[in-house]
Amino acid sequence: MTSQVFEVPNSGSSTLLTFMLLAPLVLLAVLAIVLWPRPLQVEVTSNELKIRGSIYGRTLARADLVLDAARGVDLSREPSLLPVRRSNGIGLANYQVGWFRLKDGERALCFLTRKDSVLYLPTRQKFALLLSLSAPEQLLEALRK
Repeated sequence: MTSQVFEVPNSGSSTLLTFMLLAPLVLLAVLAIVLWPRPLQVEVTSNELKIRGSIYGRTLARADLVLDAARGVDLSREPSLLPVRRSNGIGLANYQVGWFRLKDGERALCFLTRKDSVLYLPTRQKFALLLSLSAPEQLLEALRK
């Protein structure tokens, strides 16, 4: 017996189905590229403090920084400065970036990867910066110059 092949007519274009299946994947890839954590950089210029490497990064005028109240802290020894309530950001065990409320109620923009070496830097814009740094006192000294 010989075999016979019969064609099944196409029901129409499958462009819409292809788009519906691929659009979420493309969106996920774009979000991953945009939001993927990058190494944070803190740069001090003659009149600004620039924080880069995050969607929460920003540039602050040095005049907006309250340097007299700034200090290096160990958050395990100063529990009042611990971020306890996240309002907009990423809150993982060793990665806290974004807007938080501190235990004392103060609003803070945090860039924390560790708790033992942190610069607490209040601003005149009604929030504080918390920055994990290998040498917080060196950044504070550079800002005071």
